[in-house]
Amino acid sequence: MSGEVWTDLQYLYYSASLCVPDVIEQGFHSIKVHLAVAVLIRIIAGVRLLPRQLFSVTYSMIGTWLLWHQFGSTMWYFVTLAGVSYVMLHFTFLQRGPLLGAFAVMYIVFCELFMVDPGKWHEIRGSMLMMIMKLVSLAFDMDVVVSSHQSDHDVNQKEKDSVKVKNDPSGSNNPSATDRGSFDTDNSKVKVESAEVSMKGTEKEGPRRRAQKRGEGGPQSEELESRGHQKRGSSRRSSQRRHPDDVIPPFFEYMSFTLSPLTATFGPFLSFSEHQQIFDKPAPLSLSWILYAVRSLVLCTICLVISVCILPDLFLAPTWNKWFVAYCSAASFRYSHYFISYLSEALSSIGGLGYSHTKQQWGQLRVVKPLDVEVPRSLGMVVTSWNLSMHRFLKNYVYKPSIRYYGTLGAVLTTYLVSSLLHGLNLQLFAVLFSIGLFAYIENVLRYKLSKRLSACVLDRPCKPDCSHSYKRYHLMVIAINMIFMCLAVFNLAYLGQMFLSDPEMEEFDHQGFSIWHTLRKWSHLNFLSHIVMAAMSVATLVI
Repeated sequence: MSGEVWTDLQYLYYSASLCVPDVIEQGFHSIKVHLAVAVLIRIIAGVRLLPRQLFSVTYSMIGTWLLWHQFGSTMWYFVTLAGVSYVMLHFTFLQRGPLLGAFAVMYIVFCELFMVDPGKWHEIRGSMLMMIMKLVSLAFDMDVVVSSHQSDHDVNQKEKDSVKVKNDPSGSNNPSATDRGSFDTDNSKVKVESAEVSMKGTEKEGPRRRAQKRGEGGPQSEELESRGHQKRGSSRRSSQRRHPDDVIPPFFEYMSFTLSPLTATFGPFLSFSEHQQIFDKPAPLSLSWILYAVRSLVLCTICLVISVCILPDLFLAPTWNKWFVAYCSAASFRYSHYFISYLSEALSSIGGLGYSHTKQQWGQLRVVKPLDVEVPRSLGMVVTSWNLSMHRFLKNYVYKPSIRYYGTLGAVLTTYLVSSLLHGLNLQLFAVLFSIGLFAYIENVLRYKLSKRLSACVLDRPCKPDCSHSYKRYHLMVIAINMIFMCLAVFNLAYLGQMFLSDPEMEEFDHQGFSIWHTLRKWSHLNFLSHIVMAAMSVATLVI
């Protein structure tokens, strides 16, 4: 047995020595154009060679050309989606976000079923998902800005009516109690509170100051908010209802956002206000910028080598059992994802994105946390750390709006359903995402009940140091329980990632993605064990 292991190690060494140089060379050849474009944009933005409007035009044209360089004629599907979406933003007033999201899903389905070749669609699916996330986030942020200004208008009108009442002895202008109550029912609590804050000192403060105090919409809508305030004349700053066209970005700024050469191909997702920083407040050219970019490039190279040269050969050895094969195949897929994630970090940071002027450091567009995935505390931590930017999008624009209507479980399942739809009509991916969402929810409920019953820090997320539990993180019982759930998460990763291994019977369909039957065949090979374990855990949640 030891001789067979030594032979396997020798094979791995010689295979890696032949594979690594070729893989690094091919990887550099595939991204060299993207690197050159990122450096060019960094220079132009850093030294401000072009005025803003001309820079937006140049930026969007470079992004369009880069999509054509990467995907060929299928680039027009991106341009068409961006153009039609911009028209839709003009012809809808409220609820832009849900309408644009529904249109994006229909566009994906139509392209996948009727317009795009399956092989080509498999290539552009990730980049199409990135564009849709940008468009939907922009539409939702515009809804927030318009809604907040409608609240401003209503509060202004209410104050005017109260002034008339004070000046009218007859009381003929006194609004009824019904009228006062209708305002509270027509607007959410958050909107009302923010509108009331913004009205304090209206006559003394300018619109920009009131926008900062209100803080409505968070960082995603800050740029749209300031843009709309500038367009309103000072003579009508507090008396007229907000016109929807005031928050729509100019065409080329919009196109530079959707077709950004730094993020359109590999990501990451970023909001419109984060994108605008490259125009409004470019990051400094510094040593920390170079070091962060080099770090990201080195990490993406390491992940590529592990994915292509090391892990595939590990599970070719006939001495290992099927579970080790499942783990290695899933790990190979995970490291290929890390490669793309670190590459997107590198390209965006080289181009000048991801810098925090407040903290004066890089890394604000971090995409992945591999350590939290490979050594996970829980399956929920895997979901969060797998793609930080997409998790942020789904949390802000899908989960939070859904939880008010469907509760926690309904919001979780809705989030994973939307995620799978945005990935296209891929039943394999739908089965995986739905299983992950269900497994993570069951584990969350079980660990919550255990933490209450045992008064121990065994939640699926780390407790704060001053938590109320009697048994803290370094107690022997707590360590043992957390280790059990960590092993369970690794087991689930191996099980769920098994279907991403190529099937010798279906190699001709690898470039198109796999069907649901491929997934079921892989899971049946592992006796559906993970689903059985999770069913047992769901029963345990009812008993505890």
